[in-house]
Amino acid sequence: MDLHHDIIIIGAGPAGLMAAISAAQAGGEVLLIEANNEPGRKLLKTGGGRCNITHTGDIDEFIAAYEPFGRFLRHSLHHFSPKNTLEFFYSQGLQTQADTSGCVFPVSGRTTDVANTLVHLARHHGVKILNSTKVNEVCGKGGEFEVITPKYKFKSRSVIIACGGISWPQTGSTGDGYKFARIFGHKIVKPTACLVPLITQQAWPGTLAGLSVGPITITAEDNEKKINVKDSLLFTHDGIGGPASLEMSRKLANKFAAGSESVRIYIDLLCEYDRQRLEQVIIEKCSENPRKELLNIVDRLIPRALALTVCRQLAGGQSRDICGANLSRESRKKLIELLKNMPLDIIGPAPIEEATVTRGGVDLTEIDDKTMQSRLITGLYFSGEVIDADGPCGGYNLQIAWSTGALAGDCAARAC
Repeated sequence: MDLHHDIIIIGAGPAGLMAAISAAQAGGEVLLIEANNEPGRKLLKTGGGRCNITHTGDIDEFIAAYEPFGRFLRHSLHHFSPKNTLEFFYSQGLQTQADTSGCVFPVSGRTTDVANTLVHLARHHGVKILNSTKVNEVCGKGGEFEVITPKYKFKSRSVIIACGGISWPQTGSTGDGYKFARIFGHKIVKPTACLVPLITQQAWPGTLAGLSVGPITITAEDNEKKINVKDSLLFTHDGIGGPASLEMSRKLANKFAAGSESVRIYIDLLCEYDRQRLEQVIIEKCSENPRKELLNIVDRLIPRALALTVCRQLAGGQSRDICGANLSRESRKKLIELLKNMPLDIIGPAPIEEATVTRGGVDLTEIDDKTMQSRLITGLYFSGEVIDADGPCGGYNLQIAWSTGALAGDCAARAC
């Protein structure tokens, strides 16, 4: 086996594969090392198994969605944009389509098609892929690096670290990239769960586990600034999940990382109604059904199981029945408040092992955003989830992998 290469890339996930292709296309001799027995294992889990490769929208919309990381990612997005992503896969015969929310998937609906496309193209350009090989140590500087594995000691002029974060560790994301970065003196922003279900103090969401509702709106406060998320919501055995909860977890990630014990959120279960219109609807339905239990009126607006929870809270936890005819003005106002402003206390995110993405990683101030090269060590590059940048659900995080990987690979090859 050839032990000398221009560029060694550690991690054959989406960022590593794109970096390898980009570097090879720019003329670099590339070795891609992967701990798993095949490349792209985490890629196979994305988008619910369909691989949400990117999102529709222009670069400015992406930068806004990546807040507070948009400024750092700007150059990589211009280097390899969402449009470039679509053109890249189309040029390899992979057809894509966008759903109504803007998420872009392969027409086939198979993540394996995306992974196979990347692996085939990498090999076509001469990338050597070494699977089932764990990197034990990385050392060196200034164009003379050693990458040490149990069997071999490889030498290279550049190293690209693309090992991912620590979410979904079963896919191989075990935090090795942080260890290698620390060896070179890099600061690691504390990894925390991002895009993850939220755990509630209240137990009642557990009685609705598996129930999906939406669209709903969740509101929270962070440093006296209101945060709003609108999407579907899934109740879980210990709290809430689904797209709205995942996005809210991203917005609250820093708050929990800083040690916040709980955050109060409010759920608008009927965000398509304003309060005045909702009150009119409730009055009309009670007038039309004066003898019906309130439960049988409310369940015309929201799923019955959730309606039962709302009615129990309205009745103070008692089992007494309220009918349309005896719903007082005070009770009606309280009912509207529950439907439009249902309170929940979030005591934390689910474990980071359940997170879609890791918040935290290599400090962005120590990475040159125009090349993805370390500001501390010449020839050392980073790409993908190992860096402290993340985006919302919907293909945004894979776009970070494509963009930072393409930029790192291209710059590393040109530097060589």
